[in-house]
Amino acid sequence: MRTKALLAVGAMTLGGLLPAASVGATSQAAPEPTAAPIATAPAAATAVAATTTARMVDVLARNEAGQMILYRGNGKGGWITPYLQVGSGWGAFTKILGPGDFSGDGRVDVLATNADGKLYLYRGNGKGGWLSPYPQIGSGWGNFTNIIGPGDFSGDGRVDVLATSADGRMFLYRGNGTGGWSTPYVDLGGGWGSFTAVLGPGDFNGDGKVDVLARDADGRLWLYRGNGQSGFSWPRVQVGSGWGGFTALVTPGDFSGDGRVDVLARDADGKLWLYRGTGTGGWSSGRVDVGSGWNALDPIFGPGDFNGDGGIAAPVDCSKVACVALTFDDGPDAPTNRLVDTLINTRTPATFFVIGNKISARASVTLKQHRNGFPVENHTWSHPDLTTLSLSGQRSQVTRADDAIAAAGVPRSTLLRPPYGSWNSNTRQLGKPLILWSVDPRDWDGLTASQIRSHVVSNARAGSIVLMHDRVSATADAVPGIISDLRAKGFTLVTVETLVPGMGPGDIVYSRGNVVKSSTAVSERNGMLVAPDGRVVGPALVDEAPFK
Repeated sequence: MRTKALLAVGAMTLGGLLPAASVGATSQAAPEPTAAPIATAPAAATAVAATTTARMVDVLARNEAGQMILYRGNGKGGWITPYLQVGSGWGAFTKILGPGDFSGDGRVDVLATNADGKLYLYRGNGKGGWLSPYPQIGSGWGNFTNIIGPGDFSGDGRVDVLATSADGRMFLYRGNGTGGWSTPYVDLGGGWGSFTAVLGPGDFNGDGKVDVLARDADGRLWLYRGNGQSGFSWPRVQVGSGWGGFTALVTPGDFSGDGRVDVLARDADGKLWLYRGTGTGGWSSGRVDVGSGWNALDPIFGPGDFNGDGGIAAPVDCSKVACVALTFDDGPDAPTNRLVDTLINTRTPATFFVIGNKISARASVTLKQHRNGFPVENHTWSHPDLTTLSLSGQRSQVTRADDAIAAAGVPRSTLLRPPYGSWNSNTRQLGKPLILWSVDPRDWDGLTASQIRSHVVSNARAGSIVLMHDRVSATADAVPGIISDLRAKGFTLVTVETLVPGMGPGDIVYSRGNVVKSSTAVSERNGMLVAPDGRVVGPALVDEAPFK
C-alpha cells in the first residue's frame, strides 16, 4: 500500500480509465427526480421534531423499487419524520455517492454511474430536491470497482472523487469546483483491491485534512490520513477490528451533532449502528442503535445536509457565557474551503472578512460560507490603507467589495474590517461598524500551526475577537486545535455579531468589552486612541500582514 503517488500525464497513462470531458447534455437514461412523502421506511430508534440548533446531516438510500429515500438527521444522532421519497428510477445506476458540493453552488450534490459507465451529476437544490438539468460529466467510469467522495482531498478548496480500478489502484480525480474536472489526474498507488470497503469520512482525525477509511478481509478498519496535498501521511493506523460482520458502512459526517465525524454501520439483521468518532482518529465508547429494517436498502450514503435544515450553533447570550469570536481576513484563498469544512464539521461559528477582487475566482467558496451560516463581511475591494484615500475613494472600495459579495449570491455586508486596522474619521462615515481585534497571532509571519494555536489559546479571554488569515495554510492547520483547546477552557465560539450585539455604524469594536461608540471622537496619541477628555479608549492597532 505504501506506494508513492504518481502524476498521470494524460488519458493514455491510465489505460483509458480517465473520465471523458464534462458535457452539458442530459442523457435520456438519467431518471427524473420527484419529491413525495413515503409511507414505508426503516424503523428508526429516534424521531424528534426538527431543530435548527445543530448541524443536521442526512442519509440517502435507494430501495428495491429504485426509489431514492431521504432520511433527515436531527443533529442528535437520530431522525426527523416523515421520511421522504426524493426520486424514482435510480435502479438504473450501478454506483451512487454523495461527494458534497461538487458543482460549487453551496448545495450538496449526488453523483451516479449507469451500466454504460457514464457519470451523471445531480445537483441538490438545498431543500431536499434537485436542480435540472442533470448533466453527464464523464464516461468510462464502469471500469472502477469503488468510487467515493472524500471531500477536498487535494487541498485546493474543491471537492474531489477517489476511484479504485479492478487491479486495485486508486486514482484521484480533482473537481474544478463548477461540476467538472481538473487535470492531471493522480495515481495514488496500488493494493486497494484487498479491501472490502473504502470510505471517505472527511477529517476523521481532526487535523484539518480529509482522510480515508478502509476495511480489510479480516474485518480490520484502517485509517489512511490525508496530507492535504493529494496524498497520504504514513504510517496507516488501525482504528478497529470486527468490522467484517457489517453489510454496509456509511460516512455521513457529524451525525451525532458533537462536532466530530461519525460512521454508520448496518449489520446482517438490517440494524443500523452509530459509531461516534472522537475527532482524533478513534471512537467514543458505546455504539448507538439508530434503526432497523435497513437491509432492503442499497446503497446507503451520506450526502451531507441535503435538505438545508442545519444551522451552525444554538443562539448564545455572551453576557452569560464566556464567548470568543474567530475571524478570518484576506480570503477567499486556497486554504479557505478546507478551513470552512473544519468549521462545519466542528459546528464552529466564525466571521469572514473577504477581499472583493478575490471573490470571482472562488465565488463558490464564498457562497458556501454564507449557506453554512458564516457571515461574509467586507475587507474592501483591493486591501488599500483606507487612510490614504478620500471619503469617496474609501466608499468606492467598500461598495465594490459589496457588489462582488452580492454577485456571488451572498447578502451585502453589514460589518467592515479596514485593511491593516487603519481608519480615520472618513472611515467611520461609511455606514458600518469597524471591526478590529484583541488577539493577533501574526499567523502570516512564518509561524507554524502549533505556534499559531498556542498564541491564540494563551491570549484569548472572554469577549476576545481573534484575528487570523484564511490565506495562510498553517492557520487552516491550526484551527482544529484552536477550537478544541478553547472549548476545553470553557469558551463558547460565536460570530462577531453574537459577541457584540447592537453595534452601530461608525463604532470601533476591539472586543465585547471595548467598543468605541460613533458618538465618541478620538485621536491617536503614543499608539493609543484618546477621547477629547483625555480618556484612553483603546489601542491604535495595526495589522502588519502584507497583502497577497
